[in-house]
Amino acid sequence: ASLLLPAVVIGDTTVREIRLDVKPDGDGWLVDQATVLLPGRTTLEAKGRLRLKDNRGFIGDLLVASNQPSGLATWLTGSVDPEIRKLKTAGFSARVNLADELQRFENLEIAIGGASLLGRMERESRADAVPALSLQLQGNEVRLESLQALVGLVAGDASLSSIASNAIALDLKADRLVAFGETASGVNAVLSSRNGALTLD
Repeated sequence: ASLLLPAVVIGDTTVREIRLDVKPDGDGWLVDQATVLLPGRTTLEAKGRLRLKDNRGFIGDLLVASNQPSGLATWLTGSVDPEIRKLKTAGFSARVNLADELQRFENLEIAIGGASLLGRMERESRADAVPALSLQLQGNEVRLESLQALVGLVAGDASLSSIASNAIALDLKADRLVAFGETASGVNAVLSSRNGALTLD
């Protein structure tokens, strides 16, 4: 099936410039190409395998590039954190495995403003446990806003309170780290946070 549509209205949201090339594959679909323009002047491109029945999910390559991250955050969550409002651009590409309870991003490349980061991320959110977020990142500059924007795209909430509610494991290497108005250089740190306690390994 090949679909090329100028716009589709979903609820009160208009999604534009939709291009889908898919093939049936057992209980799912092989996505040869999927591109769509989302709110916040955000381009999404995907290629892989989509399951829509039991254990729904997507495995494949994903690219998201937003020229108005605050608009994307507003669409996803209904509100936007002030830190996200400061960002002019945000985007990432990765090999992903996305399901209801687990979201995994391998070969992750993040570009936010002048910051460029490489690494991986995994978030697990089961009904009977505290959400767990694991990040391994390295790059020229890491800003707190970058981590917020990334978590917001995955979890649907980019606020600091949302990040703090996760059990976090972070392996970070950065030429510069900017957070809470302070800057540190030559950062190489492994840390974890759970139930309000921060552990430096």
